[in-house]
Amino acid sequence: MDFSKVTAYMDSLLALDIPSVDIVVYRDHQQLYRYMVGYRDEERKQPLRGDETYNLYSATKVFTTCAAMQLIEAGKMRLDDPVSLYLPAFANLSVKDGDTVRPAKRPMLIRHLMSMQSGLNYDADTPAVRKVMEETHGQATTRQIVDAKAQDPLEFDPGDNYLYSLSHDVLAAVIEVAADMKFSDYLRKHIFAPLGLESTGFIPSEAEAARLCAQYVFDDEPGRPMPCSTM
Repeated sequence: MDFSKVTAYMDSLLALDIPSVDIVVYRDHQQLYRYMVGYRDEERKQPLRGDETYNLYSATKVFTTCAAMQLIEAGKMRLDDPVSLYLPAFANLSVKDGDTVRPAKRPMLIRHLMSMQSGLNYDADTPAVRKVMEETHGQATTRQIVDAKAQDPLEFDPGDNYLYSLSHDVLAAVIEVAADMKFSDYLRKHIFAPLGLESTGFIPSEAEAARLCAQYVFDDEPGRPMPCSTM
């Protein structure tokens, strides 16, 4: 197969001040193409080697929903189950209504979490969450944080709208209950290990941290990507 146009496009990205790019194409578990260009360090002196590790950020949502669907397939949860069946703190939800707050018109369902239609927002710095973090000295569990978030009023009734939010974080807590194991343990056993994802996890080893590629955030002011803290 001719990947010359892909290679030319990848090279062109560096002219846009993108620090580095790396692409791999597989078919039937066989690598067809791999190309990398750019640098692994902020000073842009060390070329990519191909063994870099990266923070996955919201790409982890793919793992979360995959885990949920595995449990649904196994009959341990259903899309139309109320979230409160697994997380009782979500039994009596409230919703913002202008300057007031009222009870939610309907329960939040698993499918609402999956589709970001739960009514949750992305604010993880609420008084309830801060309180549980202070009480646990920053060591709150997934369940504790999610239960605290349940105290905040929703942006809309579940199912009424769409909002990119902490829905999948709550789904992770549901997975812990349905699977009866920590979310990280479930992913390691049922997704990472079967796929051979040896360097994928929540807490990097010393060796994995040493291979962490410099990461950036686009800054509107200078109009270019700027290095950002990653650990």
